[in-house]
Amino acid sequence: MRRTLSLVPFLALSAAGNPALAGGCTYSLGSYTNGFMPDFDQRRQPGPLFFDGMNFVPIPDGLPGNGANYCSPTSHTNVMAYLADHGFPALMPGGSAQSWGSQTNYERVTDAIQEMGVFMQTHPDNGTTCCGYSGCVGYLDEHAPGKFIVSEQVANDFYAPTIGDLAFCAIAGGYVNLMVGWFENTDINQWQKTGGHVVTMVGLEGWCGGDRKVKIRDPAADSANLMTQSTFATNTYTLQQLPGFFDSDGTSGSDAYLQRTYERMLNFNASDGRIGLVNGYRVILPKYGVTVTPLPMQELSFLNPIRPTDSTIQPIVNFAIPGVTRVPCLAIGPDGFNVYCTGANSTGAPDPRVFRVNRATGEIDAIHTGAAPTHVACGRSGEIFIADGLTLTKLDFSQSPVSAEVVSLTEEVDALAFDDTTDTLHALFVGTGSSNSVRSYMDFAAAAWVHPIPTAVILNGEPFMTTSPLDGAIWVRSQNSPTMYRLVLNRDLGLVIDETATIPASVGGLGIDVSVEQTREHILLARQVGVAAHYSKDASGMWGPAPDSDFEGLPATGGLKLARSRTNFTPDMDGPNNQEQLPGPSSAPEWDCQGDADQDGEVDFADITLVLTMWGSNAEHPADADGSGSVGFSDVTRVLSNWGPCE
Repeated sequence: MRRTLSLVPFLALSAAGNPALAGGCTYSLGSYTNGFMPDFDQRRQPGPLFFDGMNFVPIPDGLPGNGANYCSPTSHTNVMAYLADHGFPALMPGGSAQSWGSQTNYERVTDAIQEMGVFMQTHPDNGTTCCGYSGCVGYLDEHAPGKFIVSEQVANDFYAPTIGDLAFCAIAGGYVNLMVGWFENTDINQWQKTGGHVVTMVGLEGWCGGDRKVKIRDPAADSANLMTQSTFATNTYTLQQLPGFFDSDGTSGSDAYLQRTYERMLNFNASDGRIGLVNGYRVILPKYGVTVTPLPMQELSFLNPIRPTDSTIQPIVNFAIPGVTRVPCLAIGPDGFNVYCTGANSTGAPDPRVFRVNRATGEIDAIHTGAAPTHVACGRSGEIFIADGLTLTKLDFSQSPVSAEVVSLTEEVDALAFDDTTDTLHALFVGTGSSNSVRSYMDFAAAAWVHPIPTAVILNGEPFMTTSPLDGAIWVRSQNSPTMYRLVLNRDLGLVIDETATIPASVGGLGIDVSVEQTREHILLARQVGVAAHYSKDASGMWGPAPDSDFEGLPATGGLKLARSRTNFTPDMDGPNNQEQLPGPSSAPEWDCQGDADQDGEVDFADITLVLTMWGSNAEHPADADGSGSVGFSDVTRVLSNWGPCE
């Protein structure tokens, strides 16, 4: 039996000691002293041809179409250069540079943008229409395998990204690129997306109260010279909520309009006047894990072994779940900062609540109250699946209000896992002998597909299940068995054993999770002795302890989950809605060190001289310290007030 109902508002259990709120609702990335987020120009025109001894080559090199539609590769290259300077030099050709604004680095920046464009399948005319997410994942996987994940969330159904989403991603240690949609009115209070642009976020103000602003590096806001790097600058835009009815999926010609509330970037418009709305975000996060502390076992433990040199996040951060003595099951959400878990008391009886833990702020919400919730899994589009006694519940957070759909069962679920590759929920049922099965819900409103598990699969003790990000294969194991089974669905035979991996019996362990780097699967689990075990294949195809693992040996109990790259977006490759166009005139730039007209890192007499030389000019130049559009007396005042080294 199924029913649909509105979910009652969830309860915030704890906001005490919230570091984000204590920070005054502001966020900024980079300074003059600890390394900038670069502000690379996307528009790059090939220079004159020179003979290099074998061929005539342009110097400098350019981008296809002069880079007019290369905003996505350029914005993501900003982040790669920043990370190259903060501990991951392999992410940029030639390693770290610090002086990315120098013309001496112009060519290798162009090379990096070109490579990112190849990964993203960027088109000279249409831009990045299909593969921004997969291209970013591929670039990171190529140059820093196993170090980063990508979370992409785009407006869908009734959901549109909020300033809170952006703040949580950043505070959780992520590097955020905004996907701005160009929207036009099609009728009264109806809007359709007909293009887009991508920028790099470097700051937020007032995200939890007050004047709400976003600070960006805009790859299109460059100088008229397309063969030199323009001065790095930040553009600030006020955010204003815009409720209305928007085409359901951004597909050109769609007749369905859904009610959403967008964050509008005031005065950030396309050249033809279409308004700019925050239609999505793509955040690059150092890969992290979530487990349960050995004692007490009511605490979630976030494992953060991969940290850029500017990171303020601690290697291990614990959050106590109130009112429970044990956390038996957990799942990581697709947004990059939320984790979901169930609870139990000292006798093992399930707590009636399902909890959501915000990794960025430490807030803990009870999002569901049932009879006996024991397992939880997360879909890629905001769905939370909960096994609760003889019911299976789907909470859809893309709906407004949040809705719940319930399926009645005849036996209790033993494990849950979600397959992103087919948008399928798998529920594991363990009986005796051949009665073990997996029920697959591709459509929650339809009957599940029942797949018997091969009798050769031995499940002895508490069972665990996960899916492979590579191809959706199902991995299962049990607590008292050294064998892990990889199961794939054969059209004629049903579930079949595709592969097995054996771990030493002494490892024992709880849970199982699979990650992928460079198209190779890696297995992680928590040993019975309370530390993480990490296994991978060697060159001969044999499973064994993974070399140079970031997670091997870290404290882990009661299961271990690794954050994965995930997206809720299925692109429309043919429609014009995803094509990228340059915005119109940008907001007044804020130079990274106001008054430093010659950009040498210090405000001194040389800057006064340059301001006088540029007097009256209305060109974008750091001599226009106040960003007014012309150089005058107020800029001299700004130079004098900021006298000394830049900070």
